[in-house]
Amino acid sequence: MNSPYKLVAATAVIVGNSVLLGKRISYYKGEKIPFGGYWSLFGGAVEKDESPFKAAERELYEETGIEISHPLLYVNSILDKENSVKFMVYVAKLDSFPEIVLNYEHTEYGWFNINTLNSFVEKIDQKIVDSLNFYVKKLSN
Repeated sequence: MNSPYKLVAATAVIVGNSVLLGKRISYYKGEKIPFGGYWSLFGGAVEKDESPFKAAERELYEETGIEISHPLLYVNSILDKENSVKFMVYVAKLDSFPEIVLNYEHTEYGWFNINTLNSFVEKIDQKIVDSLNFYVKKLSN
């Protein structure tokens, strides 16, 4: 897929009013990670000849061990300050809490009330909170 941006795709796993977030590692091989130490969705770069949708599914599986058996719902896209990275947000709505097996990219995970992320006291990118709020608002319409 050709794009003027570096494409990144991520999945918000939602069970009821809870959303799964992972705390990103701060350094990898001595290099500082963007948004290291922040709570985030699970995702990563879209590979050559891969759709963002498939990348979101793949990255979720690689980072958590969660396999999705139904289509993800596209929520929105976030552009970074320099307009060089397009971060595409998807949702996987599940009926029950899955088993989580984190890979090395996150130090911990947690289930958080999606309706209270505006008052989240830990480090989290506000654009992710805004995307999740957009999803909740979209559902209520």
